[in-house]
Amino acid sequence: MAIKLYAEINNVNEVAKVLNEKGYRKEGKLVAGKRAQVKLSSNDVTAMLNSDIADGDQLHPIVKKVLNKNRRRKGIVT
Repeated sequence: MAIKLYAEINNVNEVAKVLNEKGYRKEGKLVAGKRAQVKLSSNDVTAMLNSDIADGDQLHPIVKKVLNKNRRRKGIVT
C-alpha cells in the first residue's frame, strides 16, 4: 500500500498520514507482555520504500528510484 500511495502522492509524510488514517500500525515497545501498536512515521515509510524489491514487482523499483532522487534533491544522501 505504501508503494502505491507514494507513486500517487510523492510525499512520505502524506503517505504516513494516509496509512495511519486507514489504521495501519507497526509493532512498538513491549508493554505488559504485549507489543504496542504505534502509528507509522515518515521514517517508517522511507524504510518500506527502500526495502528489498520482491521478484515480479514492477512498481517498487520505480518508486525506490524516485524516492532516492527526491532525497538527493533535498540534500539527504543515502
